[in-house]
Amino acid sequence: MNKLLKVVFSVVFTTLIAVFTTSAMAEPEFCWRDSYGRGVGTIPGTCPNGLEKVGLLCYDRCPAGMERKGLDCHSVCPSGMRDDGLFCRKSEYGRGAGYPWKFGDKAFSLDGARGRCARDNPQGCEKNGEIIYPKCKSGYHAFGCCICRPDTPNCGALGLGGQFDLSCAKKIQIASAPKTANCSPGEEYDAGLCYKKCNDGYSGVGPVCWGKAPPKWVECGMGSAKDSTTCASIIFDQVSSVGSLAITVATLGSSSAAQSGANSASKAGKLAELKKKYDQLKKAYEEAKKGSKALQAAEKAYQVGDKASQAYTAIDTASNAITEEDIVRASAQIAAIVDSSGVSATIGAYTYPKCSKYFGNYINPPAGGGSSTPTSGGSTSGSTGGSLAWVGGPNVPANAVIGGQEPGRNLPVCRGSHQGGVHPGKVVAGKCNIGWGGKEITLGGFEVLINNGAKLAWVGGPNVPANAVIGGQEPGRNLPVCRGSHQGGVHPGKVVAGKCNIGWGGKEITLTGFEVLVKQ
Repeated sequence: MNKLLKVVFSVVFTTLIAVFTTSAMAEPEFCWRDSYGRGVGTIPGTCPNGLEKVGLLCYDRCPAGMERKGLDCHSVCPSGMRDDGLFCRKSEYGRGAGYPWKFGDKAFSLDGARGRCARDNPQGCEKNGEIIYPKCKSGYHAFGCCICRPDTPNCGALGLGGQFDLSCAKKIQIASAPKTANCSPGEEYDAGLCYKKCNDGYSGVGPVCWGKAPPKWVECGMGSAKDSTTCASIIFDQVSSVGSLAITVATLGSSSAAQSGANSASKAGKLAELKKKYDQLKKAYEEAKKGSKALQAAEKAYQVGDKASQAYTAIDTASNAITEEDIVRASAQIAAIVDSSGVSATIGAYTYPKCSKYFGNYINPPAGGGSSTPTSGGSTSGSTGGSLAWVGGPNVPANAVIGGQEPGRNLPVCRGSHQGGVHPGKVVAGKCNIGWGGKEITLGGFEVLINNGAKLAWVGGPNVPANAVIGGQEPGRNLPVCRGSHQGGVHPGKVVAGKCNIGWGGKEITLTGFEVLVKQ
């Protein structure tokens, strides 16, 4: 960058910031859709009626008298028959050593042996050689002296297949075409896996639930745009900026010289146009800067130098503001005028806020709480005049409703969007702290409850009066504003299942003794 460009750039730095502050932020054109994770997908495990799961697929159940062997169905061997794999067969059995003549018996007579055998074997006995043996059981016949062998089976009558020697072949039913398993109730199928269904207003893609586009806007990939033309333009900027950065990195910066020469006229024209606007916008910028720490931080960080790494530090420093994405994008686009590396252009193309920062909780607006748009000042009216309203933080107006205090500070009532719901909490150090999922969650984008002349009171729980102030909601229930004592302080939070849930010390604390905020 030559000296002339440096001088002009330093002049127009504040100009373009002012342009983005006064116009781009007031009229957003693109935002990233709100999203939340719904966990790792699981393999479908529920088969339709009449089917059973084998591995990852579902097959027809085996008929009565058959069982699954691999994927096919095989006959079950009848009782008393041995399973020999593809055959069923009755097993031979031995009938012992028999009953021979012994001392004390009548000479040359087997009557004593026959009596002993008959006493032990009611089915009867028979002679084989000079020894008495028990007769074989029904369905068996003697084979030699000592073995009982099964009779030839009637395989068809047994429900089996053909005969081979004394064995019956099993019947085999080849598996039908498999079907995929289903997801359980409350889940949905996506790309081969089952995921928990998304909350109303969200659609699932893999493990992520994506919020719908704001009213009158269009979906634009993972974001939303005010119209299809704007969507196409921003997608082009995002794709081309990454391509430019990739080329620069791949060539170790050697492409920068060619780009610089090719774009020098264009850059000069941009700078000249911006300089014309400087005088009329400088005053507006100085006024805006007085109340914006993000603008002050961005300008101060840029003054350190003009290298890409320092420009990145500048925009990162600015990222703590409530409209941090707009500040970052403005800073990066300024730097992109004189930075041929592609880094600033990429940052500028991708740095946008979530849609809820522009439009509040437009997906699941809280019941009874008025408008949920952070900058709209939506109000809640009652029967006695005066109203309540929710206004965008982090600034806390003088008429903010103070829900409690702890040593050294008051704790105004706030609310913010988290995991598909809107949750009341307390303002602490410029953030809204809520209790959720067993933890204390810190939200940078939030609203503060203000009182425009309404008469308020705190009444003892756990009953929630009809005129309770509803601070938010999550699927299936409203979340009234409450407060309770804990560790030497009084902390505002939300009523959940008859208790007051607050965030404190990094955890979600559940209080059984609490008060509910009501509008009289």
